[in-house]
Amino acid sequence: MKREKNNRPYLTQFQPNEYQKYITYSLIFLLCYGFYKNGLLPIFHQDANIWYLLKLMIYPIGGYLFGKISEKYGKNQNGFYAFYGLLIGMSMPIQLNWLLFLLILGILFWLFQIFLANIKWFSPLLLSRGIFSLLIVINSVSFLNPSEGNQEMVYTTLDIFFGRSIGGIYTTSIFWLFITFLILCFHDLYKKEIPVFVLITYIMSALCFEIFLPTGNLLLTILNSSTIFASIFLASEIVSAPYIDKSKWTYGILVGFFGFLFVRFINVQEGIYLSLALCSFLPPLLDKWFYHRQKKRSFVDSSKPKIPFAKNNLPKLKKS
Repeated sequence: MKREKNNRPYLTQFQPNEYQKYITYSLIFLLCYGFYKNGLLPIFHQDANIWYLLKLMIYPIGGYLFGKISEKYGKNQNGFYAFYGLLIGMSMPIQLNWLLFLLILGILFWLFQIFLANIKWFSPLLLSRGIFSLLIVINSVSFLNPSEGNQEMVYTTLDIFFGRSIGGIYTTSIFWLFITFLILCFHDLYKKEIPVFVLITYIMSALCFEIFLPTGNLLLTILNSSTIFASIFLASEIVSAPYIDKSKWTYGILVGFFGFLFVRFINVQEGIYLSLALCSFLPPLLDKWFYHRQKKRSFVDSSKPKIPFAKNNLPKLKKS
């Protein structure tokens, strides 16, 4: 099978499309639940109208279509820009203006395709989501849907786990996020080590900070659906994420640690996306460093003289 030219040598010209379909199908649970929680429930409570329901569908569908357009007319036709647009649209806050979202996403994809298509360290998904995060944080965009904004909500641990908490339009259900993660683990191309290390580092950092700087919100910090969604789908992105094992571990630890810092001190929902944008240039450097280190070590090991037999098996000399 002929390999296509890209910065990840294990991808072939057939595998990316198959993987993209697999991971897109796994998003159906999150899409259905998000549509129910942030779309149907406000209508049932008479806090929204049909136009609001249509607006809810614009973010993922519009992101997907803009990605398709950029693939068709851009330089980098790797087949993933539509998937990037879908993920970005799913993680948007419901109160972000949909026209502004489509305009910024279209400009970003157009600029990336023209000027940054051949840069290996560049991740259009992580950088685009990081730019949106800055916009959301600066303008204090709310993640509350109409029903949540009209009344004071009190959430139990089960409410947060099953998705009634605050978050992106289609990313609030931790239960379905973990189900999706288990589904993705069955695919050989999914880099499951990265989300595992991201979440472990994130939780350990939260525990350590809670000991020395207690806030009383440890459970809410750990059960952060935005962090879990970004760890599962964005941090493990197949094209730009590391592919050497030690690179994956190191990358996951750094993303998890900085993600917690940004969640704690900047923004609860957007902290992990800022961390991913900050660390987006690291995968090629980590892969290159660990590759040369492993190659150097294997060269040193091969240059050592080989002992044909063990010391204990040396022939015994007869006493004269």
